Amino acid sequence: MERPKPQPVYLFYQARVPKSLKGIWLFVKECTCIALTNRKKIRIDKRADNNLDLFIVRRTNSPPWLLGHQWSGNSPGARLRQARVTNNMTIRDLCAVTGLSDVAIKNLESNKFNASLPNLRMFAKVLRVSIGYLGCFEMLPENTLAQRVTKARLFHGLTKEEFAQIIGVDVKTLRNWEQGKHVPLPRYSDVLNQYMEVLKG
Repeated sequence: MERPKPQPVYLFYQARVPKSLKGIWLFVKECTCIALTNRKKIRIDKRADNNLDLFIVRRTNSPPWLLGHQWSGNSPGARLRQARVTNNMTIRDLCAVTGLSDVAIKNLESNKFNASLPNLRMFAKVLRVSIGYLGCFEMLPENTLAQRVTKARLFHGLTKEEFAQIIGVDVKTLRNWEQGKHVPLPRYSDVLNQYMEVLKG
């Protein structure tokens, strides 16, 4: 009888590694067996002898099963990086245009921080993409009027203060609209509908 083909095993654990790699996680992908001396050590052979398909992944605050998700295209950091690469720009090039530090750009691309709305507007203009794309705002719900008002504001990259000034209300009133506590008066319908047109695209 033919033996069943062994299934890939996915392991994630912290191993003792050389000092030059200290603070780095080892992610073992699609291996059927692995040589262990004990629970805390892993055998690291030469690159040519690496038949276990080892990948070194930098340590993050994300759970193990979410490692690599930041490059999937479904996060603001991943989309910022993709847009930068598409425009053939290095991090240093983007820093020169935006005035931000390279550390700030790296933190944004690794999803350690979220870009402010003014910065999203700046990135969208420089990288020639939409604000909604960079912020992943298309994933936000729009089932209620309050949700649509919030989503439209974010699609335009406007803060509450900026949007309230455009509409002609105070920030507290706009906040109540977005929280669903109050409904906008009919006299504000025209300007709100104008900004919510972006949601139909």
